[in-house]
Amino acid sequence: MLHIEFSKQLEGARGPFELEANLDLKTQQISVLCGPSGAGKSSFLRVLAGLELVKKGRICFKESVWLDTTQKICLPPQKRPLGFVFQDGALFPHLNVYDNIIFGNPRHQAHIEEVISLMGLEGLLKHPTPMLSGGQVQRVALARALVRILGQPNALLCLDEPLSALDADARAHLQEQLKYISAHFKLTTLIITHDLLEAYKLAHNLIWIEEKPQKHTCLMRDFKTQEGLCARVLEIKGQSVELVLERQIVSLPLNSLQTPQTLKEGDLWVLIPQRAERVDWHL
Repeated sequence: MLHIEFSKQLEGARGPFELEANLDLKTQQISVLCGPSGAGKSSFLRVLAGLELVKKGRICFKESVWLDTTQKICLPPQKRPLGFVFQDGALFPHLNVYDNIIFGNPRHQAHIEEVISLMGLEGLLKHPTPMLSGGQVQRVALARALVRILGQPNALLCLDEPLSALDADARAHLQEQLKYISAHFKLTTLIITHDLLEAYKLAHNLIWIEEKPQKHTCLMRDFKTQEGLCARVLEIKGQSVELVLERQIVSLPLNSLQTPQTLKEGDLWVLIPQRAERVDWHL
């Protein structure tokens, strides 16, 4: 179990607010963190990684305590068994692809070779990183993060919007790679995304940041385990509703959906294909 409990004061576009979390996440699963821009998603991961400090909190991964402010325990980032992938990759521009990858942990040669093969980077190892495409940059950044944590007990993989700048094809390819890698290495993975369809495709669990005046709270939202379709409400027109469904716009009569009174534009809906006329879950 990964226990994350903290409160942190942040400055937002509408003034200061407190980010609160009290979560227990199962290990060897993918959890996705969603919420509006400026809600505190990146700060959540940075607190977990030890890159931002809190005055009050406790973070435990299985039997290992990373943070406990009451006991004055706070492991520095380099001592936390955690791989971090930033939105822009954050590669070292003066190092080639191979040197960026082994920077994570040059001693683990067996893991280095396996990760390079899994990420399909064999032909790019001598390339300078400024010459890489966006998708290649993220593959190298993910490889570096994996090399750092593989072989360590209780390791965690964190990704801060790793796919947001990619085109549709590169995004879909990396989504599949992330799912495979997390399962293959039995990783506990946390991913930030703005794309709720992407969250549905990747996640076992959803962490949603609920915004209230002066307080943002991280809440668990469980996805259905069945395969389904993910739709976002685009516009409500009288007795019909337009949905963005699998990147297409479709129109359905409102009376075909079991909708709450609060249905509004921007809501996310998951449609279960066995009963496609019924909305099963919404956010």
